[in-house]
Amino acid sequence: MTVLIHDGSILGSISYWGTKLNDVTINSDKKLRNTEHAYYIPGLDESGKPIEVDVRHIFKDGYHDYMVLRQPEQKFFFEGRRLPFFSCVVEDDGPRGMLTDCVHQCQVWKDPLFQRNCRGFATKFMFKLLDQNKVITGDFSQTWDGMNLWLNFMQYAVNSGNYNCFYAIADRKFDKDGKEIPLKRYLIKVETLADVFGHYCQHIMGDDRVYVYRIAGATVKDKSLESIIANPSNTEILTCQEAEEKGVFNIPQAFEDWPMEDSKKFTNLYIDFQ
Repeated sequence: MTVLIHDGSILGSISYWGTKLNDVTINSDKKLRNTEHAYYIPGLDESGKPIEVDVRHIFKDGYHDYMVLRQPEQKFFFEGRRLPFFSCVVEDDGPRGMLTDCVHQCQVWKDPLFQRNCRGFATKFMFKLLDQNKVITGDFSQTWDGMNLWLNFMQYAVNSGNYNCFYAIADRKFDKDGKEIPLKRYLIKVETLADVFGHYCQHIMGDDRVYVYRIAGATVKDKSLESIIANPSNTEILTCQEAEEKGVFNIPQAFEDWPMEDSKKFTNLYIDFQ
């Protein structure tokens, strides 16, 4: 089990993850040889010529690793970068187990030069994941790049009319004696661009420790939000306007320490690359 933690800055994060993911002790040659074709995604080479980029996949110990392997003849890859694109996906049940049948996109990394020549590649990749798995959710904690990726993804999803976007909120609250106060859980429909830009950064992806039980997600059109709720008796589906009126988006209770059962899931990003 390898724990990867970025150094806090955007450029530092890109460099750190790039070094780690391209390390042969983490992504070995043997592992790369065992990958299988997953998707073709359109991109451009250095001259601007359209190409189909081969996204490879390998599944191990509950983790789905997706990657683009360096091809020497394609000059948009940095020299020496074995993996110009990498993403990790894991099957998950949302915040506090409130969802079913979800895959959780827990990491996306792109080489800056690859990103320059294949703009929108990560967003296109996310839609491939969604179309295949029917439901996808994002991280509880994201870098600025991660938030921009999800803002773009939800913007395109809402505009297309082919997907159901949502926010999942399962906040926890404790009284002064440390006893938990039962709270209803909410699945909130994201139906307009105002719902995306008015709430995602402000009320879903806020400070890590405060917004720890809130995520965004999407389903394909024929997968209803009702069908992904694990416990319908304790989960209410609302529009963003209804959630505003009920105060669902209010700042949740902050924790000095997360409850023990949640600490491993949320304190660091754990990914098995071996």
